[in-house]
Amino acid sequence: MLNQKENQNTPTLLVLAVAPGRLQEFERFMSRQGWTVRLHSDLKTFLQDVATLKPQYVLISMEFEHAHLERTRQMVSQVYRAELVDFFEEENGSSWQRPGPLSLSYQIQGTLTGPSFERAVHQLSLRKKGSVSEEKGSSSKEFSLKNGVKELLQKTLQAGDQTVRRPLGWTSKVYCIQVKTPWLCGHFLVAGMADYDSTKNLVPLIQNSLKALIQGLGGGVEVESWNHFPMEIRRVEFKSWARSAAQFLESGVHRGAEVAVAFLPAGAEMFQFDGSSDDGFITLEITQIRPEKTVNFDVYLHLPLNGKHLLYVSKGGWLSMQQHMNLESRGIKKLHVKADDKKSLLADRAAQQLDQSISRFYEAKSA
Repeated sequence: MLNQKENQNTPTLLVLAVAPGRLQEFERFMSRQGWTVRLHSDLKTFLQDVATLKPQYVLISMEFEHAHLERTRQMVSQVYRAELVDFFEEENGSSWQRPGPLSLSYQIQGTLTGPSFERAVHQLSLRKKGSVSEEKGSSSKEFSLKNGVKELLQKTLQAGDQTVRRPLGWTSKVYCIQVKTPWLCGHFLVAGMADYDSTKNLVPLIQNSLKALIQGLGGGVEVESWNHFPMEIRRVEFKSWARSAAQFLESGVHRGAEVAVAFLPAGAEMFQFDGSSDDGFITLEITQIRPEKTVNFDVYLHLPLNGKHLLYVSKGGWLSMQQHMNLESRGIKKLHVKADDKKSLLADRAAQQLDQSISRFYEAKSA
């Protein structure tokens, strides 16, 4: 159990679970975000903390059983006015079929992680703003998307005898499918394909099935942005990281190799760009170009005196730390990229977001 100084300015959440020890990574993640976290397996001490701390959020495991649990849920919600969130300590087929007292709560789809709880907080904020129907529809689509990905993997992968001869462990190679619709923004990562050539026929099948699934869940509305590419990320224990950071993770076997698909949500701002003085260019903050990292697009400076753009870094090159510092010292805060390179920019943004997520994952583990 976490013992730390609580004060009125610190958001507080209490967790009631069968095995709180399995939630230590979640506890570390939320503590680093500034939350006061208390983990409980005893209903009596849990209720004492509810009365003392008056938490904003209470998370209750669907595996937890007690004769007075339903009465406790009602008291927490109606007397102490805390937001109730249900979750599963272990994700398995029987858990999803298990009925629960969900009328007072929000249910996290999948196991409890820091990112999944943050998404729950966002959805609950929509409820308070009167967007209940939108929130319920979004939650239903998320669940259908997860099941749909599981089914498409079963249909797409050539499983054979189901024997995993090449398990998915550490990797830095993934295939990224970047998508934006009115209801879904983020990245699908396909991992477990160390040799892209041997699976080149698999990737298009997953892409096409996934696009059809998303369009179907969206009522046939066209996908606004669809970008796909192989990419290098920071080397990571893929499944361990994805269980923490992704909205969901599904896996299967393809010709003896374990293949996994994870979905990591992203904000709509990931797909937004500012126009430059010339409609043929996109404007970026200098901080959006990472120093010492290869860029897959030309980078320009804008010359306000004559309105022209000067090539500063060529595709395949990189912006050195010294160049970064020189530009900032001269008050140059904007860089420009041709609008034709928008897809390359989106791929670069994806790489930045994923590397940051992996860094946070290992920071939380080492804390």
